[in-house]
Amino acid sequence: MTPLRVAIDYDPALRARDGIARYTRCLVDAMLAIDPTIELFLVASTAVGMPVHPRVRPLVHGMSPRWWRIRLLLAHLVGASVLRDMPPVDVFHATDFVFPPTSDRLPSVVVSLHDVTTVTHARMHSTLHRLVTGAFLEILRRSTNHILVPTEAGVSLAAVTLGIPRERMTVAPYGVSHQ
Repeated sequence: MTPLRVAIDYDPALRARDGIARYTRCLVDAMLAIDPTIELFLVASTAVGMPVHPRVRPLVHGMSPRWWRIRLLLAHLVGASVLRDMPPVDVFHATDFVFPPTSDRLPSVVVSLHDVTTVTHARMHSTLHRLVTGAFLEILRRSTNHILVPTEAGVSLAAVTLGIPRERMTVAPYGVSHQ
């Protein structure tokens, strides 16, 4: 049986201790614990701080998280590939709604959507952040295969504010659903 090959945006886990960072670390730990054959490719700006495990391979893009987001957004707009060094994977898990365009090497995308404050509380965010996030939320709405949301309230809010059908979303606290 061929192992599931999953690429995960690991940058959030390297930048902080709580919130999305904790979610991302818990997700990786759970995936390694649940499936003894899974292969994980952690995509980040650096390999420093990544877990050391025989089924974990770092994929370093070498950019700051801000420039990585802008590069991915531009890649979506022009239809370019950005992860040329990444081996073919079965799914890319975007832990913070930022993901590369799909391709034959990256056929499926699952996104964790933690909140929609750039839509519901736009004044809390800078103009650049609102523009980049707004563009990614539209790409997410149109092109992801499935969306993980940490709470039922988040599912309801995403359904109403972004128009995402509920059947494309699953409540998964800290990235793990035992259902």
